[in-house]
Amino acid sequence: MDVDLRLLDMPIFSGLDRVDRAKLLPEFEEVRFPAGHVVFHEGDPGDSLYLIISGSVTVYREPVDGHAPRVLAQYDAHDCFGEMALLTGDPRTVTAKTITPCRLARLSKERFDDLLQQHHRLAIDFTKLLSNRLARYSGHDRDLQQTIAEEIAVDAVYDGNGYSEEALTQRRQPSATLELPSPSGGGAWIHKLKQSKTLALLGFTALSVTLLSFLLHSLGMQPAHIAMLQIIAAAALFWSFDLFSPHAIALCLPLAAVLLQATTPAVAFSGFSHSSWFLILGVSALTAGISRTGLMYRLALLVMKRFPPNYGGQTLAWAITGALLTPVIPSSNARVALMTPLLIALGETLRLPARSNASVGLSMSCLLGFGHMSFLFLNGAAVCYLILGLLPHHEAQAMPYQTWFLHAVPLALPFFILSLLAVLLLFPHKEPLQIHPEMIDAQLTILGPLTREEKVCLLATSFSLIGFLTQSWHHIDSAWVALVSFLILYAGAVLNDKTIRSGIDWGFLITFGSMLGFGNAMKQTGLTDALSQLLQPMLQMVMGNQLVFLLAVAVYIYLLRFVLPITPALLVGMLTVTPLCEAMQIDPIAAGLILLLSSNTWVLPNQNAMYFSMLDGTDEKLFNHDQTRRLAILYGLICLVSVCAAVPFWEMAGLIY
Repeated sequence: MDVDLRLLDMPIFSGLDRVDRAKLLPEFEEVRFPAGHVVFHEGDPGDSLYLIISGSVTVYREPVDGHAPRVLAQYDAHDCFGEMALLTGDPRTVTAKTITPCRLARLSKERFDDLLQQHHRLAIDFTKLLSNRLARYSGHDRDLQQTIAEEIAVDAVYDGNGYSEEALTQRRQPSATLELPSPSGGGAWIHKLKQSKTLALLGFTALSVTLLSFLLHSLGMQPAHIAMLQIIAAAALFWSFDLFSPHAIALCLPLAAVLLQATTPAVAFSGFSHSSWFLILGVSALTAGISRTGLMYRLALLVMKRFPPNYGGQTLAWAITGALLTPVIPSSNARVALMTPLLIALGETLRLPARSNASVGLSMSCLLGFGHMSFLFLNGAAVCYLILGLLPHHEAQAMPYQTWFLHAVPLALPFFILSLLAVLLLFPHKEPLQIHPEMIDAQLTILGPLTREEKVCLLATSFSLIGFLTQSWHHIDSAWVALVSFLILYAGAVLNDKTIRSGIDWGFLITFGSMLGFGNAMKQTGLTDALSQLLQPMLQMVMGNQLVFLLAVAVYIYLLRFVLPITPALLVGMLTVTPLCEAMQIDPIAAGLILLLSSNTWVLPNQNAMYFSMLDGTDEKLFNHDQTRRLAILYGLICLVSVCAAVPFWEMAGLIY
């Protein structure tokens, strides 16, 4: 396909920035018609929007009762036509015919609808275009003009570029009032049902915690330990039932520990003064800064261009791209969120059928590289810092960035290879892919040279990576390196007050600080040692062999993830396993890496936030959960094989002694 960059110079795209334009380019299919060719007839389904690259097109109404055709308009280069049927959903109301030989860019209705939802500025521009054309066509179409303009504008949520739905509703219905459902109606009945369910679950939780208290008293446990375990049990049930916000539940952990006098406030809330909390803050700011620029999109295009243009090569390319970008964009959820629109564009650029083996395989290779390889780098995901914070203090202090990487490689390498092979075997595709290097070149041309914001992001990212890698030399805590990167982004105007409020995941920071503080409280009260003594007799069958024990750790977190979200599951898993590691003569970092790897199961879609984000972000157009369930089940086996492969290397490195 020939790529003409003039396509995106059309006025209708003036509201899109360079990154959105680069992403938009592969959406179009170029078609050529000779003079006198009918592009579509009046009454045809409205399935495409056309933009004129060169040539002229006339639009007219078909003749009725022997009258001559009624010419409505003539369009030339940089004009578009065919949008009315796409916006209304009705059949074509006109016939379009070329006057001269034409080069047209065609955009499908499906992608057109997606673009209007993703780019509110574009929706408003099309509203203005349609209004002007309807006014120009004929006066009797004014009612239709007003109706369509309102329907499109309502979908354009105000973000600094347009009106909000609420504002437009008030403008159309200034005297409208909100009518609430009658108490005797169905809404009240549903509300009562939800209340009854909530009360029942609260009652079940209270009963379960009371019974647990009697059991723990019978075992002779200390009051502080009983209170902490009651808090954990109640939180686990709340997380499982999804009764309240998971962040609110997490904040209740240290608060409840203080109120029940199981620990002191200084210990319970120490997570918010821990250096790991500030490290997460700096890393989150770095992720927010990169998300605002086209840096990731540019890097992905460069990597894709340098791999073979076939299914195996591109599958490998996207998996490696994700792994390479992991330390650059230090948030697994952010990487997947940034990758999802690019994945949709890739599928359509390659003309992959919906939910075909190729589209599923490419999606799963992206999940592997951009999501599941996070544990390879210390800054690959926020939960890595949680594991670091839960290690014994002396070990956490002596864990520089490169040491974490060297310990993770023996586990990550076999996992990556086996996972990629599983993707290729489960989702084979032999047909050649339609990859056009000129398309990638055109997209890079649209992106242009590095912008000032991208340069600032590169500076901040480079500073943080160099600071992490040289920590053993300068002995400056990684948290302060990350905060300096935050300062670079803020001083460089990449981040401002608004983006700091919206771009940083403050909910997770609350959860992280609460979990870390509660973990410190568990260690300070001696609960972890008590649990270790309690569990050792029960785990004698797996504690006779170090390999069997580590495999049991993988199965343990795999089962925990069926009832707990990933952060509390890792908290419970790490705190209960660490004392046992010392008894087994295993460095706790080995168990921590296994917990991180095995916690990303997605047997149920909502178990894995990265997978669920990709599934939801693509509207299941590329794959559905039924197609990936076999790979999800195989994921657990791959984790176990990877543990077996890593053990000999860990023995040589002294992690197993």
